[in-house]
This record gives sequence, C-alpha cells and structure tokens, in this order.
Amino acid sequence: MRHDHWPQILDVAPGIGILQHGDSGNASQQLVREASSLLQALFHDNERPPGAKLHDVILCVRVSVDPVHCQPICQFSMLTMLSAPIGPSRRMLKFHVEDRVGTIMMERASAGNAFTGEMIRQLGEIMRRAAQEADIVTLSGAGVDFTIGRDRHEPKNGSPFDAFRNISALNKAIAQFPGLLITGVRGRAFGWGFGLVMRSDIAIAAANTRFALDEVKLGIPPMFIMEQILEHLPAKRALDFILTGREFGADEALQIGLVSHVVAPDDLDSTVGKFVATLCSRDRRVVLACKSYLRAVAKMPPEVRSAYTLVEQTQFAVRDTE
Repeated sequence: MRHDHWPQILDVAPGIGILQHGDSGNASQQLVREASSLLQALFHDNERPPGAKLHDVILCVRVSVDPVHCQPICQFSMLTMLSAPIGPSRRMLKFHVEDRVGTIMMERASAGNAFTGEMIRQLGEIMRRAAQEADIVTLSGAGVDFTIGRDRHEPKNGSPFDAFRNISALNKAIAQFPGLLITGVRGRAFGWGFGLVMRSDIAIAAANTRFALDEVKLGIPPMFIMEQILEHLPAKRALDFILTGREFGADEALQIGLVSHVVAPDDLDSTVGKFVATLCSRDRRVVLACKSYLRAVAKMPPEVRSAYTLVEQTQFAVRDTE
C-alpha cells in the first residue's frame, strides 16, 4: 500500500479523533476519506504514529495533554472498518431540485423512516436550502410507511434543550418556506409524521394511511405539535387525538382537514406527480402569492382584512403590468 502523504489525525469529538488515510491506491478507505472531508484537522501531517497501518480499519485516537511539557499525548487503538457509510452517503434524507421543483425522500424504510436527531437537523437544513432553490417541494417516505415518528431507541446524546432546539428550528424552517410543501403519505404517519403532514400545505394520503399521536402514551406531552394543532384541527378533535393516542384512517383525516385528498395506494405517487404538474402549469407568482396571502390574512383580525386585501390585490396588479 503506497502513501502519497502522511495521514492526518482529525477531530471527531472532545478527546477522540480519527486518522485520515492518505493512500492513493485501491485500499478500502473511501469511508474514512468521506468522514475526513467533514471534520477539522486536529494535528499536522507529520504527527502520524510510526508504523501505523490503515487497511480495513479505523485508527481511533484518545488525546490528553502532558501537564509538564504542554504537549499532546495520543493513545491509539485499532477498530474494524465500519460497514455503514459515513458522511454525505449516510444521509437518510435525499433532496433533489430540478426547475425549482424539489423532492425530499426519507430513506430509512427498514425502521419505518423513524426520525433520528440527525435526520431532524438535516431536514431543517434541506428546508432552509429549499427556500432559496425551490418553489414546490414534495416530501415522502421510502417503503410502506411515511414515518412512524421519532426514533425512540436512539441513544440520548447532549441535553434535551439541544434536541428540542433542532425540532424548533425545523418547524420554523417549514413555517418560513415561501413555496408549497406537499406531503405524499402512506402507511403509518405517527407522532412526528402526524406533525409533518399537519404543517404541510397540501397532503395527499393513500387510503391505507394510519395516523396517531402516540406521545402521551409514551409519557410525553407533544408540545411541538400542540403549538400549531389548533390552527389546523377543531379543539375537541385535537384533544381527543392527543390524549387517547388512538389511530385513525385517511377518511377521518380528510373529514377533519388534516389531508387534502385520499387516493388508492397504488395511485399515490402518480397523484402527487399530477398535482405538482398542475401547479407547474400555473403562473408561479400567482401560486406563491396565494399561499402568502392566506397565511397573512389568517393572522389578522376580521376588521382589517378588507383593507389589507385592497392594498395587496392592487399592488399585485401593478406589479403584473410593470
């Protein structure tokens, strides 16, 4: 195995590092290189331990400081190369934009597309990017489920505040998205999934979709959903779902206004595609203006809506003739 330059020790977490492999051959170090592209170098190139070999392994580094000479002390251990991708290839959310139409796919089908904390952070990033790059975005899940909600088996890292801050940031990014967010829903849409459907602008559900808010059963008040739910559902129906955690189907979701359309399961993808095509056939400025107006007027007292409408409609007409 040939080395073109020394490997680098890269910072992974406080006191823990990973050694970036620098060979230019065909050794299976792609995953290490992907990880290293995302991490900040901790040491210089010439600080590789003598004789270190990196082939199908990751070299873990534990760093401490010599209190006398104030020099770093490195302890190394060899671990087998992880089989799971690292870095961008590990993303469980895929985002693609073409002609200002974006698609977001949750790709964790083997776990019911359960959301990890990292997925929540990534979706927030995607929605902020979409605000600059797309006017229409569809959100759907791979496999048989939209999403079963938060991953309750995920190890707890960091403080609850840090985790909740990412949720709040994502909800804010969805609320501030100026375009149309369309959810295509099938299978289970539980907890967090219920919230994503609720916050979307248009929701198209397969007839076999099941909805539930299961947080109270798990001993958690779903405050991030409750903060918005009364803007979408009648209070008594909302409290029923929150307190009982009962499952309900797509027809009931349509009846209460949680979803826009219910279609046969085999027709879901084509229906979402046709809906997007319909939007694309409209004047994009008009489509976006309709969403913006509805959001704004919903927050106004009834007595001021008429004046606001007069001003907005006039301004749009003026801009249209310029």
